[in-house]
Amino acid sequence: MRHILIFYEHVSREYESCLLLKGELERDKRHTVEIFSMHFELYDAILYNIKYDVDIILIPYAYKKLSIKQFHSILRKKNRPLIINFHHEQIGALYNEHRLFPIDEITKNNIIHFAWTDLFREKLIKHGVNEENIYITGNIRTDLLFHKYSQKTKNMLATKYNLNSSKKWILLCETGNRVFSDDRIKTLSNRGFSENELILRNEKNAESFEKTIEDLNNLDNKFFEKFELIYRAHPGTSIKGTLNKNIATIDELSVYEWFKVVDLNVSRSSTTLFESEMCGVPSVNYLSIEYPNVLQTFGVNEYTQINSLSEINIFFVEELKKNLGKQQIAIKYLGMNTGSVAKFMSDTIKRILENEETNKNLKEPLKVGNCFYTFRKVLSNLLSKFRYKAFPSKSHKFPRSLFVFSNDVPPKWKNRKGEF
Repeated sequence: MRHILIFYEHVSREYESCLLLKGELERDKRHTVEIFSMHFELYDAILYNIKYDVDIILIPYAYKKLSIKQFHSILRKKNRPLIINFHHEQIGALYNEHRLFPIDEITKNNIIHFAWTDLFREKLIKHGVNEENIYITGNIRTDLLFHKYSQKTKNMLATKYNLNSSKKWILLCETGNRVFSDDRIKTLSNRGFSENELILRNEKNAESFEKTIEDLNNLDNKFFEKFELIYRAHPGTSIKGTLNKNIATIDELSVYEWFKVVDLNVSRSSTTLFESEMCGVPSVNYLSIEYPNVLQTFGVNEYTQINSLSEINIFFVEELKKNLGKQQIAIKYLGMNTGSVAKFMSDTIKRILENEETNKNLKEPLKVGNCFYTFRKVLSNLLSKFRYKAFPSKSHKFPRSLFVFSNDVPPKWKNRKGEF
C-alpha cells in the first residue's frame, strides 16, 4: 500500500482540487490518500506518518528551506517521503515574479516540481532546477470547471446569502490591500525585491483600495436594481472599511462555486480572471487608479479594462459574453482546460513512485528544522482546534494562525449541525 499526504494552504483556492486528486489516486486500491491543512493539521499528519510509512507528500509551495520547516519530523527519517511542490502560484508580475521560484539547493533539487505550462518549466530551469525533476501537468484547479463537485444552484445561494436570483450577479475578487511595513520592505529587499518597487506597490495598493471602496460606495440605487455585487476578499485577508449596504461581502465557498452562477468576474491584476474565462464567465480587469505595468500580473492587461464599476451595465455584460469565445488568454498562462488534469497528475505521481532508482537522491534525510519548532507548531494546532470548536462564532485573536488564516480552517472542523 502506498500512503500519500496532500497539504493545502487556502481552502478556497486548493481544497476542492485536492479532493479531485485524492479521488483519482485512490481509484488504484494500492494507494491511500489523506488531505491535511498546512496551517492547522501538522499534528494529524505526524500521527499518520508514525502509524504508516508515508511515500510522498504534496505541498502548496516551497521557496526555501523555511517553507518546509514544519515537516522536519517527517523528512529527517531515513528513506523519507518524496516531496512534490504543487506550485499553486505560477504567474507573477515584473516586480515579484522571482518569488515564485526556489532559492536554495534543498527546494530546487531535493523536491519534485509540477508546472502548469512549458513556459513555467523553462523558468524553473533558468532558476537552477534540474529539468529531470520537473513535470508539466497543467493546472489541476481548471478541472473544477468540469466536475459537478457542488450541487448548489443559483437559487440555493440566493436563499443562503439573501441575493436576488433574477438580477445579474457580479463577483468582485479583491486582489489584496496589504501594505508592507518599513521593516518588511527591508527584509524583502534583502531577498531580491527592488525597494523602490515595493514602496511604489505600497502607495498604489493603498491608493487603489481606497479608491475601490469609494467607487463601491458611490454606486447608485439604479445599479443595484440590475445587479447583485458580491465582494470577495483576497484569501487570508478581510475587508477593511465600511461598504455600501447593498453589497454582499461573502468569503465562503470555492471561487469555482461562484463562477458557476455569476455573470461577470471583476478583479485587479488577479489570476482569477484566467480562471473565470475558462469557466465561460466574462472577465474584466478593474483598475480604479492608473496602475503601473511593473505591478500588473502577466496577462491580465489583455482583458477588457474598466476604471470604475459604474461603467458596467447590462449591454456591457452582454457584449463581453458575445465576445468570450474569441478570447484564448487563459490557455497561454494556465495550460489547456481538458478536465482531466487530476487524472494526468495522478498518473504522473504513480510513475514517480514506481521509478525508485531515479528517486534515490530525493529520499535522503533532510534537516530543515528542529523538534522545538515542531512542538510549537503542534501546540498551536491543538489550541486552534480547541478554540474553534469551543467558540466557533467568535473572532479568534489567538493563536495567531487562527487569526491570520480564519478563512482556512479545515472544512472537517465545520461539519456542525445545520451547516450549509
